[in-house]
This record gives sequence, structure tokens and C-alpha cells, in this order.
Amino acid sequence: MKKLIYILLAVICGMLFSESLKAQREIQFAYDVAGNMTSRTILMPQNTTEDNSDLDVADVLEEYTDEIDEHVINLYPNPTKGKLVVEISNYQTNTKDKIVVYNMHGQLLKQISTLSNSNLIDLSSNSSGTYILKIFLGDKSTEWKIIKQ
Repeated sequence: MKKLIYILLAVICGMLFSESLKAQREIQFAYDVAGNMTSRTILMPQNTTEDNSDLDVADVLEEYTDEIDEHVINLYPNPTKGKLVVEISNYQTNTKDKIVVYNMHGQLLKQISTLSNSNLIDLSSNSSGTYILKIFLGDKSTEWKIIKQ
């Protein structure tokens, strides 16, 4: 009888532990030799609508935010089923600015050179996996890890 109770307790604990792992987030920072932060990458699970074709801010539980100078950058949804929104506050057109998407082998998949306050990146034609999105504003940049489901 005690053995059965221990087995049931172990199974319940294992189920709770595996569910808690699904809710974990990963935040990675990179620094230069002077100790200045050069990049920040956030990977968090989030629930979105099943169909991202009608993407609405109200459907996204969390936005992920970073700052470059006076610009606040919001990115959602991540993970995505295909369409990803990158919002840049206080954005004024600059020919040097761009958004690029790389696969994990470093191959350039997409480049958007004409930016606006709200940019839609369509990854629908790409296979499921992890991608790197880099946003260049002037001489500064930020890097994001994107999960395509």
C-alpha cells in the first residue's frame, strides 16, 4: 500500500514539474569587454489565437519590449504561427534602419529596409523552428529569438 502511495505521489509530482517547465522563460544577455550590454534575448511561452491572420493586440497576452535610445520596441506574438508584429515607437525613417531574420545556420531569410511604426513580418512560408530577428536602428541593434510553430 505504501509503495502505491509513493508511486502515485511521484507521478503527481512529475506532472506538476513538467507543467511548470512549460511556463519558464529564458532571458539571455550579451556584454562587450567594457561590461556594456550589447544584446538581450527573451524567449517566453504565450497563448495567442489559433489563427494569426487576424492578429489583434487584444488577442496577445504579453508583448516583449526592448529599448534602443528613445525607441521602445514591442514584438508579438512569440511563439508565432506565422505573422509577427514589430512596433517601434517614435520611429522616423532612416535609410540605415532595417529588420533582418536569420535561420539558426546564419542564413539571411528576410530583410525589411523600409520600416514604419508597425512592421508585419510574415514567416508563414518558413518551416517551424527557431529564428533570429535583428533590428538595426542607426548604429545600434537588438536581437530576438523567434519561435515559429
